[in-house]
Amino acid sequence: MVRHRQNANKASELDSIFPKYQGNKNSHVSLGLNQRSVFLVVALVCSCSLFWWASSGTSDKTIDTHSSKLPNERHQGKPRKRRSVAGLPILETIAHSDQPFTQGLIVHEHFLYESNGLYKKSNLRKLNASTGEVVMKINLDDSLFAEGITLWEDTIIMLTWREHKVLLFDADTLSIKETKEFDTFTGEGWGITHDGTQLIISDGSHWLHFWDPVTLEETRRIEVYHPVDGRHETRLNELEYIPGANVVLANVWYKDYIVAINPATGEVVRTLDFTKLLKSSQRHGGEDCFNGIAFNATAGDELYLTGKWWGHVFKLRWKWNPKA
Repeated sequence: MVRHRQNANKASELDSIFPKYQGNKNSHVSLGLNQRSVFLVVALVCSCSLFWWASSGTSDKTIDTHSSKLPNERHQGKPRKRRSVAGLPILETIAHSDQPFTQGLIVHEHFLYESNGLYKKSNLRKLNASTGEVVMKINLDDSLFAEGITLWEDTIIMLTWREHKVLLFDADTLSIKETKEFDTFTGEGWGITHDGTQLIISDGSHWLHFWDPVTLEETRRIEVYHPVDGRHETRLNELEYIPGANVVLANVWYKDYIVAINPATGEVVRTLDFTKLLKSSQRHGGEDCFNGIAFNATAGDELYLTGKWWGHVFKLRWKWNPKA
């Protein structure tokens, strides 16, 4: 009887602690005690398991104190491959105002020199070749339409479109030193470059003119043609001579390709497609077209490209393969 009351009292205590264990107290006392023990054991096992999982799961995420890279950096793959156009890797994209009507482009001693056209807006600018920042600028007379430029010794030679004038600038100060007259097959001036001995001029046709660099007298001229079908390449615009390859690169007005010309024969030896150089969303339309080639002869493998009203100058790694 006493034992029965003790069991009843114990069951009442258990009911007050664990209310869900209710019913026949005599038959559930031992069950409640066993379940409580099992519950405590299970909880202990789970806690240990969770601790082990957490510690082992994060062990491979510990930063190596001997490495300066974060874990995600250490596991990255090879460096991203540079975007290439016409088989030439793009090294840099340089900021450039989209206001200039670019006609000519040259590079010299870490600076880009750019001639910009249109009446009442023509100018010559000197730019930082790395940042695109304008270092110096000179405006032309409103009656002149600036065209292509080239650097001969310490003088920048600039053509004008229909004014038959050649302007000679001091390369350091951009001040005009002299003005001379010229003539071409069409009577116009478009692009100009030189091969170290002669000036080479385009006039918007399929002709290239060769001038004496001092007197500006024409010494010869050649027609530019495609050897496969004899077709002439017309509207030759901005020019750049590449000494190692001995070719003249020429923009073609309203085209997104460059033709490489043998200066001895006029034969087009290669056509370089730059359709994907500037995104269509970055174009303005109209006169907005590919025009501007500068080769860094000092570096020997850097080619700068831009266009009229383009917001970028692209620096590419020059590689020459006439059979490509």
